[in-house]
Amino acid sequence: EFIRSLGFEKLNSLEGYLFPETYFLSEDQSEEEIIRMMINEFNNIVQQINIDNKFNFSIHDILTFASIVQGEAKLKDEMKIISSVFHNRINRNMYLDANATIQYIIPGKNRRLMNRDLEVNSPYNTYKYKGLPPGPINNPGLLAIKATLDPEQTNYIYFVKDAKGDGSHIFSTNIRDHEKAKQKYLRSLK
Repeated sequence: EFIRSLGFEKLNSLEGYLFPETYFLSEDQSEEEIIRMMINEFNNIVQQINIDNKFNFSIHDILTFASIVQGEAKLKDEMKIISSVFHNRINRNMYLDANATIQYIIPGKNRRLMNRDLEVNSPYNTYKYKGLPPGPINNPGLLAIKATLDPEQTNYIYFVKDAKGDGSHIFSTNIRDHEKAKQKYLRSLK
């Protein structure tokens, strides 16, 4: 009922719609007032962004996609490249294979994923189900939203997350180079 009072008729959750920003709060503000403030900021930001919809995404799709970019990126500079990887996978009818979506469905803190984690039966499991999951997996920031709408033009379809230990990724255009990058990363962990 509260979500509907905010103007979201079809949502069951506000995940993705609570805009991450620095807010100045007072002790006497209620949870509802704080949520309204975050939703108002979200609405202001969305109105300022040029959403030309060249990807034929709804705003919900944009936020879902952006939340995956946000979940996978450690460095701001790589968001547009990460976005391009997921756009390229969608265009090739590949699974998104986004670890961030697996972290979302596993209870507790983020941890190193095991092969069994990739088998969890959930519509958020982008290793089992093609396309975008049903909704956002976090509340993406402006840079992730912009990266979703304006990805870098690359041929990358794979990446090894935080492969260099500094938050940066190693991107690959083919499975052979991706496997080499993974092996190098795994050796560096030992």
